[in-house]
Amino acid sequence: AYAYVARDVDGTPVVSGTLRLVFADGDGARTAEGVSGTWAFEAAQTGLDEQEIGPQLGMGSLEGGIGSDGEIWINLNPGLADNNVFLSGRFTENARGELSGTWSYSTFVGSVAGGTFAAER
Repeated sequence: AYAYVARDVDGTPVVSGTLRLVFADGDGARTAEGVSGTWAFEAAQTGLDEQEIGPQLGMGSLEGGIGSDGEIWINLNPGLADNNVFLSGRFTENARGELSGTWSYSTFVGSVAGGTFAAER
């Protein structure tokens, strides 16, 4: 499990919660395999609407993958063809397995919002 914080382009926290990742090989090794899991997030501040952060409030399942170079990509809304939040990041080299990168809220017109995220064990 990872403690997750997403920030907008100004660096202001907008979402926080728990990100649980399950690696395809089952032993936690980071290899070029699939990633699945769940997330449970809440707004980090009041007054945010979905146009600013996308569908990353509440709970859901996730799907993604991880490359042998430590790059990870995650779709927080895998059952949707539109209205998705994507995470793209990289694991750090420390033993804690922290990851960080960018998030983007994408609709049929493309990316409409985004920022950075950090997740640490």
